[in-house]
Amino acid sequence: MKQLFELNEEIFKRPIVIYGAGNTGLDLLVELTNRNVKVDCFCDSSEEKWGIKLMNKTVISLDELCRRKDQVNVVIASMFFDEIKEQLEHKGVKNIFCYQNHWRVQI
Repeated sequence: MKQLFELNEEIFKRPIVIYGAGNTGLDLLVELTNRNVKVDCFCDSSEEKWGIKLMNKTVISLDELCRRKDQVNVVIASMFFDEIKEQLEHKGVKNIFCYQNHWRVQI
């Protein structure tokens, strides 16, 4: 049986930030944790979430993510992947991946 969840090896080259601190982001954190992959933090556009911890991971703002953009891989865990990807690229973020209950190739 083919595994539905595969990791692109590029993901391990930098610390991981999950963009999306909702249910999909939490699902992804569980998936990665179960595979012994370290996630540094979440990023979310919702100001109410900034600074809180979810499963022991802090939620940061887009501005904070942009300060780290050259040192991290960003995994978008949201159904609004295209819009978020465009926003991140506009801010100069390049290391973008997508998770929607499976991995897409690096964009």
